[in-house]
Amino acid sequence: MKKKGYLLISAILISISVFAQSPNEATAIESTAVDYLMAWYQGDSELMQATIHPHMSKKIVFDTGHKNGALAYLSAQDLLAQTKRKRTEDYNLHDLRKRVTVLDVYRNTATVKVETNNWVDYLHLAKVAGQWKIVNILWELKAEEL
Repeated sequence: MKKKGYLLISAILISISVFAQSPNEATAIESTAVDYLMAWYQGDSELMQATIHPHMSKKIVFDTGHKNGALAYLSAQDLLAQTKRKRTEDYNLHDLRKRVTVLDVYRNTATVKVETNNWVDYLHLAKVAGQWKIVNILWELKAEEL
């Protein structure tokens, strides 16, 4: 029993020390995720471009009943074009529910969960030239949106 307790306390202390060493990094990562959301909802392709890596990919898997489902893929250029074409009058930013959770950070990589009224995104970020950039997005619509 003592061994399990010791391992749990050690894991907590290690987790705390990782985040305690770089609160600015966690803030910068969260800021990148929030900017990504705001860029989408505001139709701001310049802000979107600032948050994503030029080789970013965004994917969703649909269950089609086939063994592998259907994979829809957007490149960085596709996402920028969709952001630019977006009709922003459909959204009230004050009513937008958003939750950004930094799930893990290891050196120059991070995983973030972004939740809005309509979907959940899992973002992979990398620190490139001192800036956090989104390199991968795996997302899914919420059940009520299907």
